[in-house]
Amino acid sequence: MTGSVVLVRAGAGGEKELVGYVRGNTLFSSSELMTYMGTRLPAYMVPGYYIQVEDWPLTSNGKIDRRRLELGMGETLGTAVAYEAPQDELEERMVRIWQEVLDREKVGVRDNFFELGGNSIRAVRLIDLTGQFLQRTLPLMTVFKYPTIRDMSAYFSGNTGETENLLSEEYLSASAGIMENTLDILQTNYHAANGSK
Repeated sequence: MTGSVVLVRAGAGGEKELVGYVRGNTLFSSSELMTYMGTRLPAYMVPGYYIQVEDWPLTSNGKIDRRRLELGMGETLGTAVAYEAPQDELEERMVRIWQEVLDREKVGVRDNFFELGGNSIRAVRLIDLTGQFLQRTLPLMTVFKYPTIRDMSAYFSGNTGETENLLSEEYLSASAGIMENTLDILQTNYHAANGSK
């Protein structure tokens, strides 16, 4: 990586989100960048999306043209997980819900919700839309326990035996770190809104 810029943009639901733009020849995954940034910045400062560009668009003054970056220049970085298509009607519907909530065109069934830019606000929206589709009330913790469409679908279908095997200790540890970062963000926002520490 030879440079980076972070911008604030309005997400699909109107909430503001950080987008990291990186320049370089090596293709990174968003999960690699999130992990790296998470060791150096507070959770609320880590971008949820990353876009890689070959070169910076410049203004006539030679500065980075942030407006052109915001217009969708570059390639949105995916996770390190290979794309896997939905296998049944439930997974197909969940992919469409995740695409709407995450404002992403391509979502695979093994992609992690939080590595695709999911956060606590989007998790609430995801649970709401999924609950409407399934016609049942779902706990918010469902997203944290089953952060992929495949795992969540298995849980909803009652096939948790396979899902339980997929949740290795290493995977749970990584998910706990993401969950801890999300809780840090919620706590920081709460204190900022209430003027306390």
